[in-house]
Amino acid sequence: MALTIKSSDTAVAANAVIALQEHVEMGNKVSENIRNNIELFNKTADSFNGDFKEKIELIKQGSTELISAAKEVQNNFQNTLKSADKTISKINSSFSSLMKKIVYALIAFLFIEALFFFGYLFYDSHKTNEAKSALQSKLDKALYNISNLQGFIIHIYNQDGQKASEDFTKWLNKNGDGNVQ
Repeated sequence: MALTIKSSDTAVAANAVIALQEHVEMGNKVSENIRNNIELFNKTADSFNGDFKEKIELIKQGSTELISAAKEVQNNFQNTLKSADKTISKINSSFSSLMKKIVYALIAFLFIEALFFFGYLFYDSHKTNEAKSALQSKLDKALYNISNLQGFIIHIYNQDGQKASEDFTKWLNKNGDGNVQ
């Protein structure tokens, strides 16, 4: 069998080769487009990944700074509380000492008044009953005044400043000018 080629067969074959070349070129262009799209996708993914990692790092850094600031605030608050406790202890100690001194001074004043009274009684035993009753009246008044101050002294000793102030004002109004507010 012999192979005979006709020119129409050559033209068909040539057209088929041209069509095949066009399909190959289109396939190459499609492959090139796919490579370009993959490259663009990879660049986008790398960019997103970098931005995402950067944002995560910023969040971590911010949370670390926030935790550090919270710890510093907590430490400052604890130090402030410790200082306040020390100050309150010093004030309480000083106030207690002052109140004890005031109570001792009032007791000493009462003792001195009693000594003067008894000294006067022994010194002036020849005075009339009227003088003795006047002196007794003064002593009774002094003792009454001191007993009126008893509530004031108790409130001072118990460190109740408001009640002590009220009792002292009442005492001054009874024994002083009478117009203390």
